[in-house]
Amino acid sequence: MPAPFSVHQPGATQPTESADEAPLVFCDTETDGLASPWAPSGRRIWEIATIRREPDGREHQFHAFVRLDELGFDVDDPGEVRRRSLDVGGFHQRHPQLVGSPVAADHPNVVSYRAAAARLLELFAGQAVLVGAVPSFDAESFRHLLHTTELLPADVIASDPTGSAPMASPWRGRLVCVWSLVAGRIGVPTYTLDRTAVLRRLGIDPAHYAHHAALDDSRWVRDVYDAVLGG
Repeated sequence: MPAPFSVHQPGATQPTESADEAPLVFCDTETDGLASPWAPSGRRIWEIATIRREPDGREHQFHAFVRLDELGFDVDDPGEVRRRSLDVGGFHQRHPQLVGSPVAADHPNVVSYRAAAARLLELFAGQAVLVGAVPSFDAESFRHLLHTTELLPADVIASDPTGSAPMASPWRGRLVCVWSLVAGRIGVPTYTLDRTAVLRRLGIDPAHYAHHAALDDSRWVRDVYDAVLGG
């Protein structure tokens, strides 16, 4: 499996932001539920993928799975509700420790929550813009992760108008939702949109992306963003 952090020089067909624009971070997470992460039995991330695009067009990819021993549930018997959520993302079929060696150290892209949080801080450095399909879902999950691992810098916490560590975040306050971009482009409400139909309408082949796999979902978020704003 590839290393969890890599650098990619995009091809000529990808748009390049001007030097005065902020970095973009296209992201997706797979979680063990939908409940707020701040709730007693709230959702926890088990897979993260991000693609950071610098203003000069260079891209940095991060893709990781969280160690099984940190997930906080019985992998073999997670409970009916949690199992349904895990099945959506193919947890038991895709997590490296379940389909290969059970030893976390044997997989370069299996990391601790703290390591994942530290990488997120690097990826969002410079007040990057968070771009997602439902970015508020990912942003809340990321914020909870950064808060519980106690890695948020003091200046980031202080910069939040509420002065609250749980509300602080290293990315820009305005999130970008690609569904909203598409709705504005084609003139229909977001709740009527079907992912496959949208991709085809934008000239993107849906077969290039596995559904509910964090890295592929990050890629289609990026490609939809480019199709709407880069064309």
